[in-house]
Amino acid sequence: MARPTDANATQTRHRVLTAASQLFSDRGSDGSSMRDIARAAKVSQATVHHYFGSKAELREAVVEAMYAELATLQDELGEIARDAVVQADLDLRELITRIVQTSFRFCLQHLSAVRMTTRDAIDGHQAHGQRRGDFLLPFLDATSSWLGDATGKDPLALRLALRSCSLLIVRYALLPPDEMNELLGVTTESRREHDEITLAAVEKHLSEAAHALLLPS
Repeated sequence: MARPTDANATQTRHRVLTAASQLFSDRGSDGSSMRDIARAAKVSQATVHHYFGSKAELREAVVEAMYAELATLQDELGEIARDAVVQADLDLRELITRIVQTSFRFCLQHLSAVRMTTRDAIDGHQAHGQRRGDFLLPFLDATSSWLGDATGKDPLALRLALRSCSLLIVRYALLPPDEMNELLGVTTESRREHDEITLAAVEKHLSEAAHALLLPS
């Protein structure tokens, strides 16, 4: 198929990828057609096929882009941990709080990727599940080993606790803003925006849960 005329390839491809990511995260890949994606990206269906071939290939591209997004969080958390290690007066509670806050804000800013990982886990996509394991388990192993050395706790128990923390963070990030605000009794004019008071309260709650799960009692 010929390349679409008068098209900026990079921008058009990115627009299609963004539209597909949003639809796949909201409806699942089975509930999203190539026509739906083309309409959301404001391009022709032929253009979508030109850049990505089949829906399976487009979905694979979305997953690749999603894991590239998530990898930036791992890099950021790694930098936070490395900075903390060089400090002589390392405060694990403060470090955990910072990691929780960073992770929670990241999830709020990358909701399409977070929704898709959650949806795929529920739908049981095998290929994605394998990739998630390859991506997540080394991170959990390295972090639980480091925390085990710092706290004296069993690294295997810490790995499970870290997974629990990540699931809590993701689940709270997925709450609609109005529901999150209502939990804290906060009234806002917009039902689509998070209130900073609410976010601070949720971060405090998530940090306290992480302290309880990860630190010696």
